[in-house]
Amino acid sequence: MNFYSYGNIKLINYKRLFVKFLIFLHIIFFVSWIGLFFIPRSIWPDRVFYHFWYVVGIIGLNLIWGGFLRVKYGKGNLFVCPLTTMTQYFRGYSIDDERNNKYLFVKEILLKFNIKNAKEVQIIAACISILIISYQYFIL
Repeated sequence: MNFYSYGNIKLINYKRLFVKFLIFLHIIFFVSWIGLFFIPRSIWPDRVFYHFWYVVGIIGLNLIWGGFLRVKYGKGNLFVCPLTTMTQYFRGYSIDDERNNKYLFVKEILLKFNIKNAKEVQIIAACISILIISYQYFIL
């Protein structure tokens, strides 16, 4: 190996590694959202209270971030996930890029499993889960 040869040295692509970490965080939040449905009250009596406020927190954070981006850049959705913005930014898209507003993490996962109409499936599933969580919190 001469002085200028780097053939046997592997460089770590930190941006790609960070994108994988952000996707992992998305998975944790998603699995937590769904997984909390399967924890019985006998094991965790305050699960419904936590689940409701967990979902309200996630929705609120997405609305605040989307509102901030809309005010700052004058365009985009009102509902944008901060993790999505960071993921797309480290993939090489600027924060005001339209792909930050159109990207859906769950849609990307569903498309990997060949589930068509992923956006519609995601919206319907999210609405149903929010209705169930709200029903449990306010009625049960």
